[in-house]
Amino acid sequence: MSKGSNAKVLKKITDRLLLGNTTFQREIPIDGTYGLIESLEECLDLSIYLAAKLVELEEREPLEYKSYNLIKQRVDRDEYNEREK
Repeated sequence: MSKGSNAKVLKKITDRLLLGNTTFQREIPIDGTYGLIESLEECLDLSIYLAAKLVELEEREPLEYKSYNLIKQRVDRDEYNEREK
């Protein structure tokens, strides 16, 4: 049986923590070392990486990954199709 998605996600997090331990020769500090501004800047960086990946996917698979397709998935399919006729 293959690993469940939660186990895969936990492994990714664990692997990343271990990489940080090796790189910085310590565990992640929980002593206020990283402040709110640094954390928010990291989130901003993440949004940039995610937007870049979305652009890459849209260019690679235009019909499958276009942003409007994501919106269509949230709308009732029948209702959407009726409006588009």
